[in-house]
Amino acid sequence: DMMEAREKISKEIFAIETVLDEDNKIAAVYAGDLDATFLRATEKCKEIYAYKIDEPADIVLTIMKSPLDKNLYQAHKGIENGKSVLKKDGIIILVAECSEGIGSDNFYRLLSSCQSPTEVLKEIKSNYKLGYHKSAKIAELCLRAQIWAKTEMKPQDLEKIFIKPISSLQNAIDEALKIKG
Repeated sequence: DMMEAREKISKEIFAIETVLDEDNKIAAVYAGDLDATFLRATEKCKEIYAYKIDEPADIVLTIMKSPLDKNLYQAHKGIENGKSVLKKDGIIILVAECSEGIGSDNFYRLLSSCQSPTEVLKEIKSNYKLGYHKSAKIAELCLRAQIWAKTEMKPQDLEKIFIKPISSLQNAIDEALKIKG
C-alpha cells in the first residue's frame, strides 16, 4: 500500500527506515531513497520475523501485543498477517485485549450495519469512506474462513461484525480442533 501511495508523489523522498527486533531494539537502520530503503528494511523484517511453512493451516492463532492490541482496528493487523497461512474454510483465532473497543467508527459502522460480508463488499463498492479498507478485508476473509476472537469487547459487538467471540482460548482451540480435526 505504501509503495502504491508513493507512486502518486512525484518528488524524490529521502527516508530513514528502522527495523526493531522482538525486544523493540533497533536491529537495522537504512537511509536513502524511500523505495530502496523500504525494500531493504522489509528484507530484514523477513529475516527476523518470517517463518517458512510447508502448507497453509486449518487453524491459525494470532496474538497481538501492546500497543497493537488496544482496539480491534489496530489488532486487525494480526488477522491480516495470519490469514496468509490459513486454508480456505479455516478458522483464525485472534487474541487481543481491545481494552479501547472497536476503534474506527467507520470501520465498525459499516460492518455492523450489513447483514452479510457480501453486503459489506457491495456497500464499499458503491460508497467508499476512509476506514472501509479494513471492513473489506474482514468481509473478504469471512467469505472464505471463520474469525474468532478472545478480547475484552462485548460479545454482541463482535457478533455484529461477523466475528465469533470466545471467552476461553483453550475451549476455542478444543472446539476448533473438533471442527477441523
